Amino acid sequence: MADAYEVTNQRPTTTAGPGGVVVPAIEVTFTTKPSGVEGSVRIPQAGYTVDAVRQAIEHQAGVLEAVQNL
Repeated sequence: MADAYEVTNQRPTTTAGPGGVVVPAIEVTFTTKPSGVEGSVRIPQAGYTVDAVRQAIEHQAGVLEAVQNL
């Protein structure tokens, strides 16, 4: 589904893990196609894989495009 978005950046950050514990993460930003809506997802570093990022972006990009087209 990469035809539906383009990754524009990735950077280290933190996110809340189980129990509110702060854990290292990577924030990946993207732009949807064709609408050009910017979005982002945060993936904990321990689970930072191509498949995890792809799945998170595909879900979020789908929601952003659907809302954009309301």
